[in-house]
Amino acid sequence: MDNKTLLNKIIEGTQHTETVTITYNGEEYNFTLKPLTSGELSKVQKIERKGLNININNNGKSKPIPLNAGELANNTAEAMYTSISYSLDAPTDKIRLLPQVIVEDLFKEVMRISNLTEKDLVLVRNFQ
Repeated sequence: MDNKTLLNKIIEGTQHTETVTITYNGEEYNFTLKPLTSGELSKVQKIERKGLNININNNGKSKPIPLNAGELANNTAEAMYTSISYSLDAPTDKIRLLPQVIVEDLFKEVMRISNLTEKDLVLVRNFQ
């Protein structure tokens, strides 16, 4: 198989969808999700890591890493919303309106079908 054919076959595989059932308040809701592409994951990683500044000193001494906990929490939530938005092909604004438990359940499913690990996203740690 030549490279062009191989790449096309792999790219077609990213269009695979899976229907997952999320239960909320005793009712079941079916969502159709697709795995994240590498380009989508890259954008989510940028959102998650935005605002994290690492200062490296040239003489090898470590410096404190400035960290704003509120900004970190907001970036983590935005990364979840964006991941779900890409997977559902739905606007992020709609995802933000969902109850938190549904957001968390959907994100767990996006992680699963996208084969994400904490190497991909730090926030995955919160769901393992």
